[in-house]
Amino acid sequence: MPRHLLLYGPPACGKSTAILRALGPARRLAGGYRTLRLWKGDVRAGFRQIPANSPEGTDAPWAEADGGVFLTLGPGEGEKRLHPDVLLNETLPLLEAEAPFYIIDECGGRELMLRPFREALVRRLTG
Repeated sequence: MPRHLLLYGPPACGKSTAILRALGPARRLAGGYRTLRLWKGDVRAGFRQIPANSPEGTDAPWAEADGGVFLTLGPGEGEKRLHPDVLLNETLPLLEAEAPFYIIDECGGRELMLRPFREALVRRLTG
């Protein structure tokens, strides 16, 4: 039986939704994290990572008070700002906690530039 299932595709094509539907109630057992797209009106403004077993969906309105925003999008094309403190203090513990299985929803180049995050991901995938 495969140890890993990697799902990829273009942005907003339904990857996260497919995983959530496939898992159904078993999602409550998942470790790791999921990524919410944050919106200010009709504009995608950033991303927030939440526990994989959270009942939240895949999109949410921007709310400054919620915290946990690890990547903000600027007005220019490709203008992104990574918030490493959020990844290291909030997301990394979700990846390191023990669970029967893991969801790692969205893992891009900016996150992988952070050595502790990259090393934890490698440990999770090889352990």
